[in-house]
Amino acid sequence: MSLQDAGIFVSSTAFGGGTLEFDDGTNPAETYQYDDELGLGAATLYSVCESLVSWLNDAGRAWSGTITSVLDVPDAAADPFRGIDVRFSGGTFDVSVAGGLGAAATGWSSGNGLTLLDSAGAPSGVACRVALHHWHDQSAAPGATCQGGSWAMHGGGNTSDSKRPSCQALFTEPQAAAFAAALRSSGSPRHAHVYDGISDAWRLVSLGPVRARFLAPFYQSVTMQVLG
Repeated sequence: MSLQDAGIFVSSTAFGGGTLEFDDGTNPAETYQYDDELGLGAATLYSVCESLVSWLNDAGRAWSGTITSVLDVPDAAADPFRGIDVRFSGGTFDVSVAGGLGAAATGWSSGNGLTLLDSAGAPSGVACRVALHHWHDQSAAPGATCQGGSWAMHGGGNTSDSKRPSCQALFTEPQAAAFAAALRSSGSPRHAHVYDGISDAWRLVSLGPVRARFLAPFYQSVTMQVLG
């Protein structure tokens, strides 16, 4: 992934109510509904898509061994909002949406995948550059790991503000507005998936206090304390 792919997905109370029905044209259709297996309460869009891909690839599905699904976060381009693609290989699906999991699901015309987007009134995915502070690979030294794994708190979890693990994001004005809207619908406790450019992976963290400051006209620096 490039810096253009970086970003943050904030938990939203909008997810969890709808279903997606998948019909491969050969076997009986099967229905997916998000299951909050981690007990987070409010899910992120990334959590929903990750769960969906796991469900689609489960050995119990009628199309197992024939159709494979993968999750992909596409380039952000000029859009401050983030969608997530679920791509199919080995076959196609006719996808029916009922409630949309609190999101809008748009089937591609090719039938080779679908894109999950936030509902227009409550965007939760924001494209931005994210820097991680006071986290390191847990194999380097002991420490409290984050929910996403592989990170540990610096110094075993120093609780002073200057040493607490945090994420810092650089937002344009549209991105800052999208992030503020995401926080308003994030639920409590709130969580986020943030992009770790070193490991090329999305990490699940709990979001603590959020502070913003203007760097220059049209830009904001936002610091989020994160907990594992």
